[in-house]
Amino acid sequence: MTNKETKITIQNLCFHIRRHYSIYSPYTDCDYVIWYNSININLLARVFISFFKIEYPLVIEQLLKICNHSGFTVTPLSNDHKPRGYHFSYGKDVRIFIKENDPPNAQIHTLLHELYEIIADNLIEYSNNSLELERQVIEAKADEFAARVHVPDWTVFDWIENNGIDVFGLKDKLACSYETALIRMHRMMCIFTKTNSGEYLTVISLLYERPYWESLPMTELTEFKLKSYKKSTGFPFSLKSNELKDLRFHFKTKRNITILDFVNFSARKLRNTFFRNIEMEFGTTSLAVDILIRNVMWTTYFYPVKILIQIVPSDRKLLRELAERINVIFMN
Repeated sequence: MTNKETKITIQNLCFHIRRHYSIYSPYTDCDYVIWYNSININLLARVFISFFKIEYPLVIEQLLKICNHSGFTVTPLSNDHKPRGYHFSYGKDVRIFIKENDPPNAQIHTLLHELYEIIADNLIEYSNNSLELERQVIEAKADEFAARVHVPDWTVFDWIENNGIDVFGLKDKLACSYETALIRMHRMMCIFTKTNSGEYLTVISLLYERPYWESLPMTELTEFKLKSYKKSTGFPFSLKSNELKDLRFHFKTKRNITILDFVNFSARKLRNTFFRNIEMEFGTTSLAVDILIRNVMWTTYFYPVKILIQIVPSDRKLLRELAERINVIFMN
């Protein structure tokens, strides 16, 4: 007689956390997941990964198995529904809905997002403090949890150490979205130094995309919009997203180039391009920088749907090494 597989559930996880990671637990001798009326997202993600023995790259079947063992029903949504996903609970009846036609990485993010909300409700329900959070706070925490489980810290550290700041490569390795790869990489850059130099990674990254491009006919291509903007330490100025328009770049033969000029250039040229030793100006500060621009092409038609722009000081070799490795066209 074969042994039946042990079913490890979300309910088991919550009991484990309340027993070992709660301020109210007499057994705890470590950091807390539940601390009064808040949840430590970073620790919760690590406990989730360890408890369910998540393997990487993460595939949705692992999460569907957890849901099945927990007695949760996962139901596909048609594209007619505006939300990417949601859930509702009635007693032990828990139902999660995710978009049927979303790519796998988006379905994984949505499912993890909903699982966080279910876990958080369960943990707070059994704590000694009620927790009332604004919806946008809950959504932000759920997104952070999903990103940390989908792309855990150690995988990003290892990737940066061995492959530099290749966002596209990290996205492919961990089967996540471009935005998730970019956000997780920059979060790690805050504390990461290259072991061979001891220097912090100094990068500005801008991800542009065409909104809703998948459902539009070719005669209605939308303009590129800024999807994500991240800036690491090391630049001699602070820069908010609404100030990106004030950046100016000067070539030997042409001055006052803007970020949007680079976006439009890339959309027209349909190629990845590396610019070396370009003068970047912001306010009264001037700095020599290297710029790498990469496209994501629409598979059905020959048009870019995403554009990633990365900027580093020219005295750093980060982008130069990456551009050489992926055979990008060099321009001065």
